[in-house]
Amino acid sequence: MATKALQILMVEDNATDGELVKHELASAGLKFNFKRVETDDEFRHELRRHPPDVVLSDHGLPTFDALTALAIVRDRDPDGPFIFVTSSMGENEISNVFERGATDCVLKHRLADLPSAVRRALSGIEEVRRRKTAEAERDRLAQELMGALAEVKRLSKLVHLCVRCKKVRDDRGIWLRRDEYLESQIGSRFCHGICPDCSKKNFPDFR
Repeated sequence: MATKALQILMVEDNATDGELVKHELASAGLKFNFKRVETDDEFRHELRRHPPDVVLSDHGLPTFDALTALAIVRDRDPDGPFIFVTSSMGENEISNVFERGATDCVLKHRLADLPSAVRRALSGIEEVRRRKTAEAERDRLAQELMGALAEVKRLSKLVHLCVRCKKVRDDRGIWLRRDEYLESQIGSRFCHGICPDCSKKNFPDFR
């Protein structure tokens, strides 16, 4: 089965650098659709038009702050892969971009590291999404269990039953027919009839 092509969006003002990135990714065997943008408007347009699987971004663009691009992506998808691809970045800058939510950082003179970074980021996002799905299912089951336990506790309380007419006294002190009491407790409605055994007996009201 053919692997679906990745949608890669790159924030880069240097067309040559964009081509080098494409060449490196293709040489590593990745299948992808690639779009390079330079401005905020172009970036937002592509996010809406072709939501990317991976965002790559240079750090030092003169017309578009890459940290703003990162913030835009994080508002849309807190876990989506966002990799900085830049010529140089100091230790404090690297620390800052990771604190802002960047997935990885690759230097342009080491573009051979980029395919591995992309694969690692995609693998990481799949793991995060599987974990979140499992956690959501666990929370759902826990809520169902808590509800079931509460229902069992509610229905297992002491019931006051009249020994003569068999009416049941509810929490308000009102005596109800058994079907009325069950309706008030579990929400079910009852229709009345006569069972086969009773139909054989002499009950004039059911002739």
